Amino acid sequence: MGRFTGLLGIVVILAVAYLMSPHKKAIKPRILLWGLSLQFIFAFLVLKTDLGKAFQLASLAVNSLLEYAESGSQFLFGPLGTKAGPYGVLFAFQVLPIVIFIASLFAILYQIGVM
Repeated sequence: MGRFTGLLGIVVILAVAYLMSPHKKAIKPRILLWGLSLQFIFAFLVLKTDLGKAFQLASLAVNSLLEYAESGSQFLFGPLGTKAGPYGVLFAFQVLPIVIFIASLFAILYQIGVM
């Protein structure tokens, strides 16, 4: 049963979306099947080919950026900015600096034309 949990989730989400839709006749099965097939093709490419290694590399890059943001939080707030610090997770001192760091990074990338 554990292998089919994802498929069961997709079926449940689609069923709830269908039941909650006020315009059930406007749902086109062709578009729905096209979207689901694209999702399965993308999943196959990521999980079974070398394309998944590119995503692992991107994940490492993002994690290193998040470590920079955490280092900045530790510098600015001391032990309050540490993830595994003595005070636990504090939203204002650990999450918000990461959001501000990433937002400013993307603003700079947008300004120079990368984004």
